[in-house]
Amino acid sequence: MFSEIVRLTSEQVAALLQSAVPSLTRKIVAVHLHHTWRPTKSQFKGRATIEAIRNFHVNTNGWDDIAQHLTVDPQGLSWTGRNWNLPPASSAGKNGTRQEGPFMIEMVGDFDLGNDVLDEPQRQAVLDVVSAILDSCSLGAAAVWFHRELGSPKTCPGTGIDKPVLLAEIQKALDSRAAAFRSAPRAKSVPKTKTAAGARSQLPFSRELVVGYDVVSDAADAAPGYESWEPPEHQLAADVIQDDARLRVRAAMNETRELATVLERTSSPWQKLRPHVVNLTQGRLSQGGEFDMPPGAIEGIVEAIKQYATATSNPRVMMHAHGGLVSEKNALSYALASHRWWLDQGVYPVYFVWETSVFEVLRNTLGLARGIGDWWDRRFESFARPIGKPLWSEMKEYALLASSPDASDGEAGGAWIFAEALSPLIKNPPNGRPISLHAVGHSAGAILHTHFVSRLVEIGLSVDSLAFLAPAVRMDLYKALVVPHLVGGQIHAFEMYSMDEEAERDDDLIKTLGIPVYGKSLLYLVSGAFEPEEDAAILGVEEHLEADAVVKSLFKPMGAHRLETPRCNRSSTPSSARAPPFHFR
Repeated sequence: MFSEIVRLTSEQVAALLQSAVPSLTRKIVAVHLHHTWRPTKSQFKGRATIEAIRNFHVNTNGWDDIAQHLTVDPQGLSWTGRNWNLPPASSAGKNGTRQEGPFMIEMVGDFDLGNDVLDEPQRQAVLDVVSAILDSCSLGAAAVWFHRELGSPKTCPGTGIDKPVLLAEIQKALDSRAAAFRSAPRAKSVPKTKTAAGARSQLPFSRELVVGYDVVSDAADAAPGYESWEPPEHQLAADVIQDDARLRVRAAMNETRELATVLERTSSPWQKLRPHVVNLTQGRLSQGGEFDMPPGAIEGIVEAIKQYATATSNPRVMMHAHGGLVSEKNALSYALASHRWWLDQGVYPVYFVWETSVFEVLRNTLGLARGIGDWWDRRFESFARPIGKPLWSEMKEYALLASSPDASDGEAGGAWIFAEALSPLIKNPPNGRPISLHAVGHSAGAILHTHFVSRLVEIGLSVDSLAFLAPAVRMDLYKALVVPHLVGGQIHAFEMYSMDEEAERDDDLIKTLGIPVYGKSLLYLVSGAFEPEEDAAILGVEEHLEADAVVKSLFKPMGAHRLETPRCNRSSTPSSARAPPFHFR
């Protein structure tokens, strides 16, 4: 349960500090100063912005609360945030513990040179609040640290803030507080503790505001990589927070509806996926539909991976490509339903959502009559060929363009852009811990990944594991782009899961009103009708695999890689002997 976010004057912050600090279970030993970067001063929307930041930190980053203890806004007012007994999400390796650590302050604005200026009344509020913290915790101005001094490559809290000048002003404010304390009349009969008690009674709120809500005592210490969390500073996060804040303002203006109802009705259900989805249209980054890719989206995903890797002892990235017959909305729904599961397993998921929904025309157009064995299937393939072949060829072209430096009109493919942005992070991971890459492709997704993993190897990266599920990729393409890297060791492990021949032939693909019109699987239809030649060799078809000695030799017992083709008659196979799902080391 989170505490209510409350806006305070500097005097109220000082009174709250005097009341709360003596009862804190965590010793404050430093003050960390940050700027929000985004929102800027002009983008700040009051409570709506603070709530949007908390929402992003909790529901997108997966943290236990907002990163900071206080936020100082452009009007010189402070907003409460994280429980003061909890370490902040301030800077990797510098967040302290539940016993002692820093107090984190965010200043709203972009204080890099040429942008916002830390001026009155915000500057005075920073001086008042920081000096009050130092005074309450018996610290000097030397205990104030800028984010950029803590090992972060960021300029935070901004290149436009001169630290020596700001420290001198903080010291002056601290000296003024000490002088005021010395000159204030004090009754000898009133103990110092009574003064603190009196301050508590004068507060318009309870000190429980910042120390009393349920902190879930073990959760913070147990969370993996808690010490390494720090606030995001990239465009993707900024856009999500700004959109959320706008919606909250809009909801607040309509008082007849509850906030949750308005947010649910007006906000995109896909916002949580911003750090996890690369959406493609014709191979390029999508600029419309259910989920667009605004400027900075790819950089935001990579920055999110970096923050995850910083906070994880064994960072692993899973890159998923869905199959054919999948609409954009269904692919996003799958990502929304599964991404949290992957994160809970310590794996960072990235989903390629790409254009395969045009193939749905087959489902709607080709359901005409009941299948009658192989004879009918051959007739159906002849009928389906002029409709499905161009659609299938177009889809394969998009899979190729996605990993191309020129996907038309001089624009690079979306997967290519992602690979280029990801490469520096993989080659120079935070904390020196290698980030392993794992690609998973289902059906037509194996075609996209055949091109993509080859591209990763071309730019000097290795793939820890590649897993295909019922792959619809041509055998010759797989042998040209994947097999050399398996042999050369750039792709360390390959796993393939597909049906045996009996199951493939018994898999009724297309049905209308429950009546099958094609008596085999999609892979057989692709082989028989959609490739340039009839009966093209497809990797996921067992009889084609068995006929190719080179590919067959990759798998155990001859090779090192894993092949699972569950038998059609499952009743003969005890559950304990069935293959587990693909796994990451």
